[in-house]
Amino acid sequence: MNWWKIILFAIVVVFGLYLGFALIGFLYSILWYLLVIGVLGLGGFVGYKYLTKGKQKEIEGVNTVSQLELDNAKIVRELEELKRKINR
Repeated sequence: MNWWKIILFAIVVVFGLYLGFALIGFLYSILWYLLVIGVLGLGGFVGYKYLTKGKQKEIEGVNTVSQLELDNAKIVRELEELKRKINR
């Protein structure tokens, strides 16, 4: 009966080692993929910043007047024209 226990213990140890190596390999592959994705992402970010370094951003308009002020001035001008047409 002792031999069966020794054999079963050896089988459990071997399968435990296989499971441990599989977990270590899985964690290593996850870390490797994260490293590769991080390097690619960092390279893309740096490339984007380098290529768009000299360009002016679209949100920063050339004019200092906002679009709302331009729209308001247009509406006021149209109202004045309508008042002139009505008063004639």
